[in-house]
Amino acid sequence: LDFNRIAELTNLTHNDVDIVTCPDEIVKIVTDSQAEIVITKEMELPSSALKRFPQSVKCLCEAGTGYNNIPTDLARTMGIDVVNIPTYSTESVAHMVITYI
Repeated sequence: LDFNRIAELTNLTHNDVDIVTCPDEIVKIVTDSQAEIVITKEMELPSSALKRFPQSVKCLCEAGTGYNNIPTDLARTMGIDVVNIPTYSTESVAHMVITYI
């Protein structure tokens, strides 16, 4: 994913590791960066980590089409918006379908 546009608009902290699985490490990354928006991509966000997120977090974004990796009900009870990118791969999927036809 290319985060250059976001970096131009805000103070972006980018974690270079693709997937972080340890809840303590997830909480440390989010807390140390004082994140307001947390963007994940196909990475499970355990409830045990989300419960410990700082109040600075206002939005969780799955940089893809689903919500299956985010405990959405818990996030909403914490006042955290949950969003995704519903058109993330629409064009690529359409090209692949045409290729297979």
